[in-house]
Amino acid sequence: MADAMTIAASGLQAAGQAMSALASNVVNANRLGPAIATPPVQTPSANSQGVIAAPTLDMATLVVSQMEAANAFRANLAVYRTASRMYRALLRL
Repeated sequence: MADAMTIAASGLQAAGQAMSALASNVVNANRLGPAIATPPVQTPSANSQGVIAAPTLDMATLVVSQMEAANAFRANLAVYRTASRMYRALLRL
């Protein structure tokens, strides 16, 4: 059975990887090519072939996701620190 520190460490790693991926998406948001709508749709931002001349990433969603990943990291770090203190106190008995 996994202990609290192992689970928190796994959560830290997952949050760190999510933050890394999200940061990469933010950096590359303006470098992405045009998105092709499937099936082609007629919107003000699409041409007759359905090509949209805008990044497919929504910056607001990316920022909110980054905030969620940061909060998950902080929460897992707090669990890890608390479990570490509890284990140290147990060993002092």
